[in-house]
Amino acid sequence: MTIRAAAAAFWLVPAALGAQETATRWAVQLRTAAGVEFADLRLDGARSRLLLESHDSVFFPLTNLLRTGNHLSFGVGALGLRAELDVDGDGAVMSGRLRYADGGGASWEGELIRPGTVRWPVRPRVRVRQLAVGTRANATVIPAAWAAALSDSMTLEREYAELVRRTGLPVVRGGERVNRSRAMALGADEATRAAVRRQLQAISGSVANDSTFQRLFLVRGAGIVIDVHERAEAFAASRDPSYRHAAALRALRGGAPDQGDADLARLREAAYALWPAWERGDSLLRQRVAALAVTDSEAARSLTALLDGYISAVPWWREAVGWLLTHPWLETAGVRQAPAQLVAAFWGRSVLPPPKLVTEWLGGFEAMPLVSGDRLARTLVEPANASAREWLPAGRLEALTAWFALTWSDTLTLSAAGGDVALLPPSRVPGLKTLLATADGIRIDPGIMPLLAVATVIHEWHHVLAAVTRLDGKGVSRADGSTVARLLEDDPWLAEGFAEWATEETLRPAAVSTPLLLLLDAEKRMALWGGMSEDPHALGYRLVRSAAARLPVATRRSTFVSRLHDPTAVARLANFPAGARGAPLLLRRPVTAAVVPEITLTWDAGVADAVARRLLFPPYPPEH
Repeated sequence: MTIRAAAAAFWLVPAALGAQETATRWAVQLRTAAGVEFADLRLDGARSRLLLESHDSVFFPLTNLLRTGNHLSFGVGALGLRAELDVDGDGAVMSGRLRYADGGGASWEGELIRPGTVRWPVRPRVRVRQLAVGTRANATVIPAAWAAALSDSMTLEREYAELVRRTGLPVVRGGERVNRSRAMALGADEATRAAVRRQLQAISGSVANDSTFQRLFLVRGAGIVIDVHERAEAFAASRDPSYRHAAALRALRGGAPDQGDADLARLREAAYALWPAWERGDSLLRQRVAALAVTDSEAARSLTALLDGYISAVPWWREAVGWLLTHPWLETAGVRQAPAQLVAAFWGRSVLPPPKLVTEWLGGFEAMPLVSGDRLARTLVEPANASAREWLPAGRLEALTAWFALTWSDTLTLSAAGGDVALLPPSRVPGLKTLLATADGIRIDPGIMPLLAVATVIHEWHHVLAAVTRLDGKGVSRADGSTVARLLEDDPWLAEGFAEWATEETLRPAAVSTPLLLLLDAEKRMALWGGMSEDPHALGYRLVRSAAARLPVATRRSTFVSRLHDPTAVARLANFPAGARGAPLLLRRPVTAAVVPEITLTWDAGVADAVARRLLFPPYPPEH
């Protein structure tokens, strides 16, 4: 029997509505001269009930529920309502009158909601708690004993030189490090490209080589492919026999003379930078290629094939990095392990699912962590009506996403004894978006060579795992009985320093067999250290390294991580003596204290409607 036939058969026998009947749900419109009110009718035997938009806190039970043929009548005793309704022959439409206690009435129009349909006739209304974020501190203060324990420049230079020696790459110094660290990651340094190719060749000759590795990295006629650029060209050549590398370069060069390897690296980046516009069908770019075809058809055709190749090469990149993360190709003290196994071991787990890779053109050696918004939503979002109580278990993140999109033009600064606090809409809170992802993941530029992206992914993965540890602990909290939530902001030096140090510790077992993975971050830190000694990556690494050396392994990944917002607490945890002689290290930082007021909103298919703001006092609970 079809759903429609079953619904129609439901009305054929005169009787009181029994518990054995099939439960149905109806979207109702109540029309009066004053307007339309929406309602949600649930017919379910003795559990039959009605939710009205004007009284949406609870469902009201139906009383005296009777049906005769296609006629249905019931009361809502709590509100003094009485309904007399008729259902059409198909059992899909319901019409009639609703009588109010004062003698007035409304026309009733109801539509059957099919099983499996997600529909909320009375829209869910939610309340998002007031959120205090950021810090009033204008500086990070590192106690003198901690500052005195930092690794000196000579130690760092010696360790860096040893890493470079193991990789076989030429040594670079000073300002050259800045350029090479970026060029290494993006495949613009030929010596690094050769080292990556040797490493992949070693994997192909080992027991780690499987059919997936061969499909990903071994291309007939091209040998081993090492990055998105070579894979895009391989796709172009395999799909268009007339593809010519020189013609594609001619199109990208635009008539400029050939300048060798450096020129080739720039042209690779230029072609790759066109990928997002080409994939979305940018009309201006396609017009330019069409215009080129008039004067140089071979160049236009080869460029088209190459750009189509990049569209296919980006998914290849995700799969290639995924293979390198999860397959046991790293030699670690005679045992082959996957990088993901090393990450799990660092965190004291037997296994950790790898993060979702979200590829996006970011313009270079860039990546950022993404943390599932479910954790923050569980603390911040609560139902404000009966529909929301049913909807929120599946829709909590959707509610928070609609909340995050809110903005308003008026600005306000709260002045209090502890300092000024900005009153902000959610969309203007720095860093909040990274905590509202659909799943734990990493947004990353696929221009990074897959082998070296392993180190970058591990770095960002540690950021994600640290954030998860803190959010599942006390990273977001409420004072006793308070409806104000406090989101603790990581200290920038401790947060970045932890990810740098944790990545190094994770990959340390593979330092002898695969030093290239450790060199990528080390060269970046040395480049930053040479030009900006207070950079959070470089100085933060030294801070965390010196503190972690004084802690048991288990403490490093638990209590230590939970204190990344509080350098003073970390100093106590690491037992740095408080009264040590010498000056503390003072690191200037911006004041970021802000409050997002409590917001009540009605969720309407992804959009926040009927938004109301309320500021609760005290607006900014203590930070520690």
